[in-house]
Amino acid sequence: METWTIGVEMTDMNSSRMDASVADIAEYGIRCLAPTENWFVAIGAYIGYAVQVRGQVDLRILSAAFDAVRNAYPILSTRLETVGRTHMLARGVPPLPTPTVCDAENLDDLFFDVNVDPRRAMAGIHVVRVGNRSTITLMVHHAIADAHHALAILDELWSAYADLARGVTPDLSPHAYPDAVEKILSDRGLGKFEYPTPPASTPPRRDFASEAGLPVFANSIIRCKLDAERTSALIELCHREKITMNALVSAAIIRSEADDRHVSIANVPYFITVDMRTRLAPPLTPTAATNVLSWIGFTATPHTDIDFVGLSRAIGAHLPAELADGTAVHETARQVDDFFANLMTPTTPGAVVTTNWGVVPMLHSPHGLEIEDFRAGIYNKIQDVSVLTPTDSEALSVYIIYTFENQLSVDIVITDPKQLDSARNRGDAINACLCSISD
Repeated sequence: METWTIGVEMTDMNSSRMDASVADIAEYGIRCLAPTENWFVAIGAYIGYAVQVRGQVDLRILSAAFDAVRNAYPILSTRLETVGRTHMLARGVPPLPTPTVCDAENLDDLFFDVNVDPRRAMAGIHVVRVGNRSTITLMVHHAIADAHHALAILDELWSAYADLARGVTPDLSPHAYPDAVEKILSDRGLGKFEYPTPPASTPPRRDFASEAGLPVFANSIIRCKLDAERTSALIELCHREKITMNALVSAAIIRSEADDRHVSIANVPYFITVDMRTRLAPPLTPTAATNVLSWIGFTATPHTDIDFVGLSRAIGAHLPAELADGTAVHETARQVDDFFANLMTPTTPGAVVTTNWGVVPMLHSPHGLEIEDFRAGIYNKIQDVSVLTPTDSEALSVYIIYTFENQLSVDIVITDPKQLDSARNRGDAINACLCSISD
């Protein structure tokens, strides 16, 4: 999938929605954002969890399913409020946004004609139709949920849709607002943290006209997808060699990056995201917190085995060793701002970051719809133009790894249009590598 769109916000000045900025903080405010959540505000990062279907989408039922899920997960109904430098979550002002739909020429254009804004809603649904096929994308702002959290909600959404399609009322358990990782760790005696105190004053009325020029864009994504047969062969290889799929794919990524740059693998700084939920005591459910991620770095040495399986073993052995030092992992979880700021500057050239979403749930297929595919997307509604300061185009490479219906996908997220040709080359190299070892 390759999409690259950029534009500016066109605010509907005639919206009947109440201007949320005049709402009383005491009435609508929920809590202030923590540092690990604040970082995602400036870039306005919505992550898209897109399900491609064949058949007629019933928008009335889809809207009812979304309402049911928002009732069960009130974090989906929140919006962003900002007073001075303080960002906070506030309750949505009725009527809440309903799923939007548009007709397009390409199902891969997940965000065609989309109009979302965190000042109105931190989550939404956008449907793109091409004939009898559609892509239904759950869009969730990264400040309120990482992928492990959002995928659990996606599962509930499709379960609710399936129930309603057969005339059954969805039975969804109510959930509290999720906490930030800083509060989660503090409650477990790992550091001290309290949410900032909400501002005492009411936010000033927003001048939407002056904010209408804020940039919006969808990241281009190059997708490397293996069929179920090849994915199964890779799983068998992992079992046989006693390595993880994450380590195997990581080795393919590192080698493709090294080949593309014409350097050794020792010159590719690699970072792996780690979901901390199951590594805490007691462990967390997926939706109990917003972003519960940490990062572990791996850089090969001149003595690291460059053989594909050998490199996979070296990566796989490094992860448990780093996790054994829980303090280091907890510290990096609290330092997401510094971590990303460092990666996005020329002082860390060529850094590679991967996020592994794991296995996407087997989604319920409503009557009349055939689920064909799942894919990732990223849509940015910029809130602070300073984050668009030009950076070294080689400063950061981003990959998303996931499996859906027994098919492995490795998505290359393009953070700079200059990376497009390079990303295509790397995608071809990763695909060739994984296919060759799965034959």
